[in-house]
Amino acid sequence: MRSRQARSLVVGWAFMSARRRWGAHRGVSQLDERPTHLAALVHAAVGEAGEAGREPQSCRAGRGGPRSFFAEREDGFIAFILERIGSGERTFVEIGASDGSENCTRDLAENGWRGVWVEADEHKAVTARELRSWLAIEVLCSKVSRSNAANLIASSTVPNPEVLVVDIDGNDWRVLGACLSVCQPRLVVVEYNATVGARVAWSMPYNDIQSWDGDRWHGVSFGLLHKRAPGLGYRVVACDPLGVNAFLVRGDLVDSLGNLDDDAIYSPPMYSAPFGHPWRTRRTSDVGLAWDEFAQIRISDSGLYRMGELVVVMLEVHNDSGSWLTSFGKHPFNLAALEAGDRTAARVGARTKLCWPVPPHSVRSTTVTLDPTDFPSGMVEFALLQEQVQWLTDVPGWKPLLLDLRSNLFVAPLPDN
Repeated sequence: MRSRQARSLVVGWAFMSARRRWGAHRGVSQLDERPTHLAALVHAAVGEAGEAGREPQSCRAGRGGPRSFFAEREDGFIAFILERIGSGERTFVEIGASDGSENCTRDLAENGWRGVWVEADEHKAVTARELRSWLAIEVLCSKVSRSNAANLIASSTVPNPEVLVVDIDGNDWRVLGACLSVCQPRLVVVEYNATVGARVAWSMPYNDIQSWDGDRWHGVSFGLLHKRAPGLGYRVVACDPLGVNAFLVRGDLVDSLGNLDDDAIYSPPMYSAPFGHPWRTRRTSDVGLAWDEFAQIRISDSGLYRMGELVVVMLEVHNDSGSWLTSFGKHPFNLAALEAGDRTAARVGARTKLCWPVPPHSVRSTTVTLDPTDFPSGMVEFALLQEQVQWLTDVPGWKPLLLDLRSNLFVAPLPDN
C-alpha cells in the first residue's frame, strides 16, 4: 500500500490528468487517457528520470542534504519549462518569498541562480537573510503594492529577471501588471484562486491594506489570467496539480512547448490534500444533521478520468437541506468509496474532503480518486457521511451511486437484499 503522502502526490497528478473541459459533459462518462497537456508531460519526465536512476532537479541535494523546496511541486514545473524555453542569465525575483525555507525559487538558488526575494513579514525576511551565506540572493523586506512594485524590481540587483513569481494572497493581478511594465521575464509563476472556477474572469478589487485572513476572497481567477495574459505578452501554459499556481510563458517562447491544449490547463482546488494553499472556510459543521435533512442530500456523477492505474471520479453534491455541508468543524462531511454490496463491512479507510463547502439549496462539484486494487469486486459505492453522526447510505430510500471499475461505467443500483 502507498503511504498517504505518496498517494496524495499521485492524486495531485491525477487531478491534472483529468481533462477538465470548461463545459464538462454530463451523464454516463467514459475514460479519457490522452495526456496532451503540459502537466502530463512534466509527470512523464519525472517518471523517466526516476526509471533512469536520475534525480529530477527539484530533488537534488542542497545544504542540509537531499530535499525539495517546492511549495506545491512548482519547482518541477519550473525546471521542465526552463529546459525548453531556456534560462537566459539564470536570475529570478520572487514577491512573497516567505522565509525562504519553501518557495518557488529556492531550488533555483540552490542550483546557482542569482535572485531577489521580497517578503513583507519582517521576521520571515530576517530568517531568509540567514541563507545568504551560501545563496546568491538579495532579501528585501517590503509590502508590495501596484505603486511600488515596478520600482522595487528596477532598483534591485536583478532588474530584468528571467523568472518572476508573485504570491501575495491578494492583489496579485495588479502587482503582476506593475512588475511586467518594467521587466519581461521568460517565465511567470502567479498564484490563482482556483475556487472561482475556470471560466469566470475575476480579480479581487485592489486594496492597499489587504491582508489575507484565510478565506476565499483573494487573488485572481484562472479565467482572468487566461483572458488577459495575452495582453501582457504572455500565455498561461499550465497550472500545478493542486490548483495553487499558474505558469505563464512569454509569447515569443511559447512555441518551444509544442501544441498545448488550452482546455486542459485549469486545475481545480485540491485543498483537501495535505498540500495546497492553506485555506479555511468561515463555515463549519459542528452540529449533527437530523434524518429529515439527510434525506434532502444526494450525490451524482459528472465525469470520469484515468491516469495510469488511478481513476479520478468527479461527483456533484446536491444539498436541498437548509444546512451548510463543510469538511471543517466537529462533525465534518466527507466522501468515502466503499466496496459495493457489502453493507456489513467495517466502514474504514481513506476519506475525501469536499473540495469546497456546499451552501443550502445548491450543488457543488468534488472529486474522489480511486485505486482499483482497493476494490476486489470491481464495484464501488460512493457514500457521503457526517463524521460521528450519520452515513447517508443509512437513510431510508437512499439510492446508491455505483461504479463498475471493470467497464468504467456508472451502473444501476444494486437490488435491495
